[in-house]
Amino acid sequence: MPEELAGRYGNLRTTKENLEAWEIVASAARALRAALVVVQTPPSFGASEENARQARDFFEAVRTRDFLIGWEPRGSWLRSPELIERVIGSLDGIVHVVDPFRAWPAVEREVVYFRLHGIGRGEVNYKYRYTDQDLEALCSKVRGALQASRDVYVMFNNVYMRDDAARFSSLCKGAADAK
Repeated sequence: MPEELAGRYGNLRTTKENLEAWEIVASAARALRAALVVVQTPPSFGASEENARQARDFFEAVRTRDFLIGWEPRGSWLRSPELIERVIGSLDGIVHVVDPFRAWPAVEREVVYFRLHGIGRGEVNYKYRYTDQDLEALCSKVRGALQASRDVYVMFNNVYMRDDAARFSSLCKGAADAK
């Protein structure tokens, strides 16, 4: 990006530059036939009325029938589920992405997306290795989510993601059948 335009990118603003950047993401998602694209906002994009307005305007401008958009707000948003609900509550096609060990989606949708960042040590603990007890609790959370949703995605975002995901899959076999 040109340095003189750097201030026009980010923070979910509906600037020409952000919308053009989003179109690159959307084109790739369409080419891949992605079901969902996750937009993670950093803790520096904190929960505020201004950021809520910007997020709502952005998601309203970019939502599509081609794929769902998952929003994973970080930082102070975790303590503001009512503000998250105000942002995406009436916008079809926008899913609240959460770590189910820290929060539950502020808005119920037909699709749930869990993104796990480890337990303990603040908001993220990428070096955390999930115990079998953790994974069984997660399986229970997935079964609970399936009571109200059609699909539940679980994405491990830690150093041991491959092993944890394989163990989770093995421990939770049949979760979809429990619906």
